[in-house]
Amino acid sequence: MEQLHQRQPGITRRALARGRDAAGRSSYALLAELVTPGSRVLDLGCGDGVLLELVASRGGVGVGIDCSAAELALARQAGATVVRAEAAALPLRAGSFDLVLSHLAFSVMDDAEAVVAQIDRVLAAPGCFAAVVGGGPALPASTGRQPDRQSGGEPDRQDQPTEDGFEVFLSLLGEALTGRARCRLGDRRAGRPEGWRELWHARGYQVTWERHEIDLSGTLDEVWLTLASAYDMTLLSPEQTQGLARRFAEECGRRFAERIPVTMVVWRAMAERG
Repeated sequence: MEQLHQRQPGITRRALARGRDAAGRSSYALLAELVTPGSRVLDLGCGDGVLLELVASRGGVGVGIDCSAAELALARQAGATVVRAEAAALPLRAGSFDLVLSHLAFSVMDDAEAVVAQIDRVLAAPGCFAAVVGGGPALPASTGRQPDRQSGGEPDRQDQPTEDGFEVFLSLLGEALTGRARCRLGDRRAGRPEGWRELWHARGYQVTWERHEIDLSGTLDEVWLTLASAYDMTLLSPEQTQGLARRFAEECGRRFAERIPVTMVVWRAMAERG
């Protein structure tokens, strides 16, 4: 994970910021809309600072934490206040934030219990932690595949298209990685509603999960940039990556028109102190 962000800082913004849900919100905006003027906000896994920019635009006072020096360099260039640190050992005062946010980072962090303890420590009462988790495809019901339990486990919608560029990509990536161990990041509880309840209820927090479908359809170049940001791509050699890109382009040319449909399911998960 860190290798990807050091080699391609800003990749998450480039891959995902253009996506929108049915209400016209990006996955970042799902978190930013929780910010009120004057609120003190901590962004865990802030990357290049895209969420911090939205926090500032809503009148919040944001601080970002990340372990990637390359990502933090971009955030500082944009004027963000950021600190290089691990989420499990935050160098911040107790009760110094009203809101803690995390965009597709909390679910890939190791030692979820230590991270939760740190979030609880730095939150002022009443306090809220909100994270975007998931990032899987919106699987069509016609495939007969089971829904992604890590992303919440709701049944698939019946009105989705029967083909999606995300599914094409995952199929080809699976073939390319046959026989290899896949990336296993973070604590599985951090990406599941029942896991959140286990992590947060004992500390007096109430947990809610909201499902959102993010439309990331686009040109071949746009879609490839989005999908190729998957951490499993770091397991491929440059030659294998080029081969996968060619196969993906061929399959998309055969299946789709100029615009390739891609829908990503994310969840806005919230833990609010009761």
